[in-house]
Amino acid sequence: TNFLGKWSLNSDKTLVQGQRTSAQGELDIHQEENSITIKRISPGRHQGQVITTEELTLDGEIKDSVVSGKPTKSAVSWSPDGKKMTISYLILFAKNDIRTTIEIWALSEDGKSLSINYSSKSAKGARTAHYVYDRK
Repeated sequence: TNFLGKWSLNSDKTLVQGQRTSAQGELDIHQEENSITIKRISPGRHQGQVITTEELTLDGEIKDSVVSGKPTKSAVSWSPDGKKMTISYLILFAKNDIRTTIEIWALSEDGKSLSINYSSKSAKGARTAHYVYDRK
């Protein structure tokens, strides 16, 4: 499965903690045989945009990086049929607070939408979301 392309968040189909959201956002994905670069673009709190970019290998190798100033370990795995990609994150916050996050990515049959099932756990609690993006 190749997630290459530009994607816009469909807030009508997105659920955060089981509730609809007015969130906005975009993904700009570049995927090659052994790597994927994910650029996440969202509105800033006061103005402008918040942009984060990460590059992951598609071979299951654990990658050490810094995301939003936090030490992060990440790895990609695939479903047996190769249709779903799972990204696992381990993020270290201050005072040894560790957040584990899992994102499961899947394309619709027609390739026009991307769904990401998100779950996260830390000492501060758990969070779930189901994001749907439409191909631009």
